[in-house]
Amino acid sequence: MNTETFAGSRTRHGTNSGWRRHQILGERPCDACFRAKAEYDKRRRDIPEKALRNRQAAEAQRFALSRLSHMYPTTYALLYAEELDRARKRADA
Repeated sequence: MNTETFAGSRTRHGTNSGWRRHQILGERPCDACFRAKAEYDKRRRDIPEKALRNRQAAEAQRFALSRLSHMYPTTYALLYAEELDRARKRADA
């Protein structure tokens, strides 16, 4: 896999994590990162049992988060605001 990191950028282009970094920054992924994400997704789909377990775990996580946010709306709102602020600071760094 061909990866590059440009000066002043923490993004490792040509990787799945590079694709995710573009998403976090609200950018259109570069071609190298887009290809890396497509390859990553294809590899994941080639292992159906693991993909199924991952989907089940993600679904359980979404439902648990939803239930917690309804049980503790004030705490959830505060935590969400903190994490959003942290994500924005990381993106600006």
